[in-house]
Amino acid sequence: YKLFVPPDAPVKTEFERTQQYNGLPQNYIEPARLLADDVMTDEEVPHLPQPLALSPNYPMYNDMVRLYALTKDDGNILVPEKLGLLYNLSLGMLDKDFMFNNQKYNYTDFCVKDKDNPMKCNNLPNIWLLHAELLFKDPNHRSNPNLQFSYPVMYLFQRPKDIGNVIYGVNVTGETHEIVGAKVVTMHTFISFPQSPRLWSAYPAFRESLYAYWKSKEAETGLRFVPHK
Repeated sequence: YKLFVPPDAPVKTEFERTQQYNGLPQNYIEPARLLADDVMTDEEVPHLPQPLALSPNYPMYNDMVRLYALTKDDGNILVPEKLGLLYNLSLGMLDKDFMFNNQKYNYTDFCVKDKDNPMKCNNLPNIWLLHAELLFKDPNHRSNPNLQFSYPVMYLFQRPKDIGNVIYGVNVTGETHEIVGAKVVTMHTFISFPQSPRLWSAYPAFRESLYAYWKSKEAETGLRFVPHK
């Protein structure tokens, strides 16, 4: 159900509606509330008479969107300029808008929120790009005894961190397999949103809007962006 059924498959909506129906008290049905969520905006819903103004307790859907960044000549992408550029582009992605069924949606409708600011998206999956930029910019950081920048496991204060799913085509040197370059870095986007019919039907369009955003940056960056679908 989670891995092989397409996000926009009718069976998903049917299954979620069945769960909502089974959770209602006996002899109490609220079809108008479910219909209202499909056709009304969030601003209009509070004007409905009670109890129709109460939002259903939709289950949360969690996912992760991956995208791979490469240079156009398949060269080394672990250079400060490219790493800093990728991080800044990941920040620009957080304010992305797109249209679906004549309605505007935003990245914040689908992203994992920042714990200190629930109105802001969390970009922690890509913060490593900022740290890597500083690491490759100043060679002195590479001699820090608390850091072993090795592959596929690096060590920070002797704590292992698996980075095998973050960079690919890696060049290493020395007995500790110190990283000196890589051809591919992975951009991650963590997804979490309530599975209302409105958001669920817009989710495939949201994913395509993310891919379109990165594709639009190829000409100005000299990089290639390949979605993981």
